[in-house]
Amino acid sequence: MKTKQIESDDTLFSELKKFPISIVDNFFKDPDAIVDFANSQRFERPWGRYPGVRSEQMSKINFPLYNYVSNFTLGCMFNEASWEFTSSMQFQKIKPFHKDKDHWANKGFIHLDGNSLLAGLVYLNKNPDPDSGTSFFRVKKEKQHSFNYDTKFSLCRGEIDPDDAVEGLKELYSNHEKTAEIKNVYNRLIFYDASNLHTQTNYWMPNDEERLTLVFFFDKITINGKSPTERFKREF
Repeated sequence: MKTKQIESDDTLFSELKKFPISIVDNFFKDPDAIVDFANSQRFERPWGRYPGVRSEQMSKINFPLYNYVSNFTLGCMFNEASWEFTSSMQFQKIKPFHKDKDHWANKGFIHLDGNSLLAGLVYLNKNPDPDSGTSFFRVKKEKQHSFNYDTKFSLCRGEIDPDDAVEGLKELYSNHEKTAEIKNVYNRLIFYDASNLHTQTNYWMPNDEERLTLVFFFDKITINGKSPTERFKREF
């Protein structure tokens, strides 16, 4: 079978995604050990590109863990014996932007994961607020996915008050409708086509806790086969 490199779609919103939204509960055999390892790492703030702080790349600090998560995820999507890929993987911690859970600033910014093909994360808070999971969206009819992301960057850098982000977030959400929501459950792995519009449902966590996840993004996947939704000809 000819080797095929899966590429990103030319359009932002393809009719049929290459990868289905997937959930695997009880993912790590010893999730407490993963949490301890995460909390032993040094985290840095990426100056406004996304909320919170992230660790160094997992491929540098724990290659066996990086390799396991990557290959498990691809193994759920493909039945081929081998593949090649490039990806990034880091621990991420996010503090809420406001003490009030329902404040608009605690809603995530609806976005796409850049040029990635497949993205995912593992929820690592032992007693999370279930509403701090991940939500997926689509653009409403006759609306556009447009937003002044300077607001996001400024909020993430602490340059503006959370109240100053409310108007922009309300406009962003008014242009979209939620299609699915995955709850935050300890040791739950999720992955999805990165061309899905999505966001953290809410940044708020109980007891002033930070939202802890292991996030990953596949930018290139080369396999001897097709993506899950391309295996069968669409006849209906």
